[in-house]
Amino acid sequence: MLILFNTLISGRLTIFGAVVLAGISFWYASFAYAETLKFRVDGSFDWDGRGEVNATLRHEGINGKFYVADDYWNSLGFRERDILSADVEELSNQFDTVIYPGLVSVFGSENKPGVDGNSKITVLMTKMIDGAGGYFREQDGFLKSLYADSNEREMVYLNAAYSYSERMRSFLAHEFQHLITFNQKTIKHNVQEEVWLNELRSEIAPTLVGYDGAFVYTNSNLEARTKSFMKNFSDAILNWEAEEKDYASINLFGQYVLDHYGRSVIASMTENNLVGIESFNAALRVFGFSEEFADVYTNWTIANLVNSCEVEPINTYCYNNPNLKYSDIHVTFSGSGVESDTVSSERSTEDWRSFWFEFETGLKNERPADHIFRFDFFAPQNSKFRVPYVTYGSDGLKVKETGEIEINSGSGSFYIKNFGFDTSRIVIIPSNQAQYRGGLGRGNSTRYNFNAATITDFELSSGSTTLPFSILGGNEKALLPNLADGTLIRASNDYKVYVINGRYKRWIQSAEIFNFYGHFSFAAVSEVSPETLDLYEDSWLVRADSDTKVYEINGDGTRHWLDMSAEEFLIRGRKWDMVRVINTSELNWYVEGPAVR
Repeated sequence: MLILFNTLISGRLTIFGAVVLAGISFWYASFAYAETLKFRVDGSFDWDGRGEVNATLRHEGINGKFYVADDYWNSLGFRERDILSADVEELSNQFDTVIYPGLVSVFGSENKPGVDGNSKITVLMTKMIDGAGGYFREQDGFLKSLYADSNEREMVYLNAAYSYSERMRSFLAHEFQHLITFNQKTIKHNVQEEVWLNELRSEIAPTLVGYDGAFVYTNSNLEARTKSFMKNFSDAILNWEAEEKDYASINLFGQYVLDHYGRSVIASMTENNLVGIESFNAALRVFGFSEEFADVYTNWTIANLVNSCEVEPINTYCYNNPNLKYSDIHVTFSGSGVESDTVSSERSTEDWRSFWFEFETGLKNERPADHIFRFDFFAPQNSKFRVPYVTYGSDGLKVKETGEIEINSGSGSFYIKNFGFDTSRIVIIPSNQAQYRGGLGRGNSTRYNFNAATITDFELSSGSTTLPFSILGGNEKALLPNLADGTLIRASNDYKVYVINGRYKRWIQSAEIFNFYGHFSFAAVSEVSPETLDLYEDSWLVRADSDTKVYEINGDGTRHWLDMSAEEFLIRGRKWDMVRVINTSELNWYVEGPAVR
């Protein structure tokens, strides 16, 4: 078939159909006897759900052999094939000159020459489902005697439909990193890298080789991930569901790690014989960093809100990549807030998933009476919540302070003065960090609740609330003896035994209760003076571990559920920091009485 292409040059019609035809004829001649093979593919990614395809070698470079599925090739017209051929050749050139040397220098080599004895990797381009850029199959790196559907070669798969896209080279870098990790972890150390950390390295691979830089950011993989992240900030980064939100979150977390700890730390994670958080922490220690994974993650959650290197500690809560400025990435809040003097909420969350809660108020010329912002947080005793906070000045933009609420046995409180006077916004960022191993699919959820309120100086002086010693200046703390939480005491003139927790004492009403706790014994009871005992406030509010219901314990051995809102709880003079977490055996020892409403 003759195809005639016309173009207008300087007002003259030029015919060059013969030249193009000659080019096409030559291309076909050069691949008249090109290698055609049958490959096993992942049907969950294949456009037609197939398990195998025939593909022909279309280009061979220094480090890679590029095959295109025959059915996809045959679906194209002559001109489209010519364009695809040029795209494949350019992709091969990028692999040889940029991707391969760049990633090998950081992460180390793939298995070479590998299971097939060939030093070149295979790149198979097929039509895949929408949204899939590519994938990697570990079984290809083993013999068919071990995995029947192995292709017995070091290879990756790319979506041919994206051959025209600027992101295609990023997809190749992403999948090639998986091939390297397979060698560095599975082959060399016989360990299986956790998916989230494997994906983190693959997501920053394009950045490492320069595809996300200042001059190539437009239409880049990083730009796409950032836009996706701005639509959904909250994702459990250790639990992998292979959704867009997972890739976006782990990319941005990886960018933060790269900015603040460098490529050498990331390279060390690949080289060591550990996986997941253990690998992460070991790499930090190698280079002398005092932080651990939990610290890095917590700082990242603050950076996603603040994104300013000027906030103390300097160069902590920000991205250094010039494409990730505050205007590009920071947590925003909707306008659907609740106006109230007291805000209560009960939530559930997967581990390593953060939420940002904003509390805002209008400023007054004089300090309002209820200028103290109080926040009380409650979660199961065995949870590992970290709850950082950020306060803002009168303009609502300049950060005044960052800090973290001290959480003990799942609970904690903090206070900020001058809310509504020179402090206009407070943002709380809780996340449970108990999970230590990454997983696939959704993780377990943990329930928590909080109460935020504004209170007055009168409420403080009347004793209806208890401030931490740091607010009161430390004088109250000096009055108390140095007794550790869990200490058992009794007054010298009394038989009642109490357990100490902070500034509170809780009466142990029966010797049976001693049997519910392995560390309780009468031999461990310390005798103190009646005056010392009186320094501690009585605590009669409890809740069971893994339950948010709060009960009031009476001296007759009965328990009564406080069936009321958090606001009513405070109005009636009860204190959140009085609530003690007990085990279910002790809770069941008390006789259920009428609920308090």
